[in-house]
Amino acid sequence: MHVQVPGHKAVIRVADAKYAAMAKYVVTHNRGSFHTLKEAAVRSFSLPLATFLRGGHVHCDLYIIGAYDQSYLDPHVQYHLQSFVAQEGKGLIVVGPDAMPSVFYSPAGPSTIATYNSSRYRHHQRQLLADGLLGSAGALLEPPPQISALAITVNLVSGPMGLLLSGYVSNPGGNLTLAAPSTLQNAELAAAQLVEYLQGQLVG
Repeated sequence: MHVQVPGHKAVIRVADAKYAAMAKYVVTHNRGSFHTLKEAAVRSFSLPLATFLRGGHVHCDLYIIGAYDQSYLDPHVQYHLQSFVAQEGKGLIVVGPDAMPSVFYSPAGPSTIATYNSSRYRHHQRQLLADGLLGSAGALLEPPPQISALAITVNLVSGPMGLLLSGYVSNPGGNLTLAAPSTLQNAELAAAQLVEYLQGQLVG
């Protein structure tokens, strides 16, 4: 979340250089809200987490981070990121996690998918069928897939602030364009949504 201070243009930085294109997109489409690199007097959008912790946060208002960095396991890192967000006009954007629609997952899938008690799940479905609560007695469904929430280490940072990234994989409604999971695509989507939010086209 990022709360803009009236009359103040923000400096956007990224923890991973691969998100720099996202930062550039946001700045280009919101010159009234964000400083360019020249205006901010910084050489690049990149601000590695280690540098951020050593004082780099002073030259940053909106910090873009990933979801899986093992550094988030460190209470020192958690504290500094949470303290950053607590300051007026400061905020984080979290990129990730990566997920495909549930049709691409199965209980016997990759190790990142949580294991299930399939027999218990099917027994529960049979009870629903018997009670007439599951529609027609067609093929029994597989349990819903789930990404291990333990792998989403950013929850250790965002959780105490009231934001948890779920491990459940859901199917969105409407038309869906499929592509391989990509943090870069997640970053592009987040950038577009932030621009729409700042322009009043999206209600947060």
